[in-house]
Amino acid sequence: MRNSLYTAWCIGAIIAAAAPEAAAVTTVVTNDAFDLASAFAPTPGGATVTGNFVEVSNGNQIGTFTDGAGSIGFNSGIILSSGNVAEIGIGAVAPLSTSFGGTPNVSTNALLNQIPGLGSSHGDTVRFSLGIDAGIANDFINFSFAYLTSEISPSDKFGIFVDGVYTGYLAGSVIDQAHPWMNTAATNLGFGQALYENGNTLNPQLFTLSLRVPNPGSAFDIDFVIADVFDNGLDTAIFLGDFTATTTAQGQIAAIPEPSRTAFLALAGFVWLRRRSRK
Repeated sequence: MRNSLYTAWCIGAIIAAAAPEAAAVTTVVTNDAFDLASAFAPTPGGATVTGNFVEVSNGNQIGTFTDGAGSIGFNSGIILSSGNVAEIGIGAVAPLSTSFGGTPNVSTNALLNQIPGLGSSHGDTVRFSLGIDAGIANDFINFSFAYLTSEISPSDKFGIFVDGVYTGYLAGSVIDQAHPWMNTAATNLGFGQALYENGNTLNPQLFTLSLRVPNPGSAFDIDFVIADVFDNGLDTAIFLGDFTATTTAQGQIAAIPEPSRTAFLALAGFVWLRRRSRK
């Protein structure tokens, strides 16, 4: 019996040792807006997608990636991080950066302040904008999306903005470390937590994320922004790719929740009081 158990243990150890580790992504640091837009939307279905590199605290915070299928669930696209993207996928552990510094400009800060969260002081900021031309007459655009973080509290802010309006909610919660779908990351990318669809803790951790086109057939802009809150480490990264345009949503819809009944009643009461005070 003892020999049988020992033999079984040896076989298990050999299998475990032979099991391949999840392949790490390959990252390339670049601030070239054309390269970034092309990596995000190489075949956008007849529409033109243009990139606008807006700002970054440090040049290492934005770039492209390949070989992501084995670790985040889709192969290639763009990556933005509050840390150093050159360190992602090479066995790095948090923090991925130290003291990048740099505060966002006025327009970026105005976007960040739309996101519920901690404070209004932000650093380690990276913002990338995409212009979608009028060739898309569909109701939704879709893309693969992965969010990983090493934060221990919701102090990194991330937002998706459509025509300047915050549109980054999933399941009624802000996409950040406090999201109910955050779980321990099962990758070797140097991050401690990942956002999983519906709380699923199995790899891959990608979403297909859908954004409603504000006016189908008209041009619009999308901004992706990450900012740290001056902890100089414990970083966050988002991976984006596989752009498509469709008549129906292909994945989780990121959208601002409808106002609650309580909020509506409070607003109605405020309006009534103002009108009464004017009489």
